[in-house]
Amino acid sequence: LLVDTDAEVAEIVAERIRATIAALGIPHEGNPRGVCTASFGVASASTRNATLEEIVERADAALYVAKSAGRNRTQRHDMLRQPAAA
Repeated sequence: LLVDTDAEVAEIVAERIRATIAALGIPHEGNPRGVCTASFGVASASTRNATLEEIVERADAALYVAKSAGRNRTQRHDMLRQPAAA
């Protein structure tokens, strides 16, 4: 958790961590790339009334998209395509 940090800065921090982990080249036989990688879901409180649970749910949704898109990625929740209004 990054306090008083907007989504853009949080994404930069997560991406730096992701890139650092990938650059370490730690062997991982279970990964098709052969090394450890990491994926991150980034979310921020869109309103002051957002609960921690809501923020974690948003981050989890973004993480799922990052993993589904091939892993070793950083995904911001506010950049996800939202379903069209009915």
